[in-house]
Amino acid sequence: MFLDRDDPAMTDEKPRAPLRLTAEDQDDLAIISSAVQDAVGQLGGFEYLTQKRQFVFALNRFRWELLLKNPKAKDLVRIRSGLAVNGVLAVKAKGIPQGNKDHVMQVLALEFAPAAEAPAGTILVKFAGGADLKLDVECIDVSLFDTAQSWSTPRQPRHKGLR
Repeated sequence: MFLDRDDPAMTDEKPRAPLRLTAEDQDDLAIISSAVQDAVGQLGGFEYLTQKRQFVFALNRFRWELLLKNPKAKDLVRIRSGLAVNGVLAVKAKGIPQGNKDHVMQVLALEFAPAAEAPAGTILVKFAGGADLKLDVECIDVSLFDTAQSWSTPRQPRHKGLR
């Protein structure tokens, strides 16, 4: 999987086409991680569906990929997105106020640590403020899908120490 600069999601003709990405290995997961960096969502939009062995996230994602085409773009965009992690066997949370469904979390990165027996491992979802979710998975099976609902935002996410 890769981001193609000639893809409709990346061109001026159709700048807001939604992304649909699937990760099946660590390289794919790194691309999805880049796409969800600085996405925000309320805890009420995060859910572990135990019967389906799936963890889902409802997010407002910053459209970083639009800046790849034009780094000086003034039209900054967020889009409603869903992130699904499949084959989840266990969930461990650290630093997440689980009783507050309105609490907003900001995603920093997704990482994978392989288990002793491949292809199993742990997907670590890192959040701002030091919180994280550890999702023990059978294998990497992650999907990111944007909805058609996007909007302009006045600010580009910034990180201390970065330009």
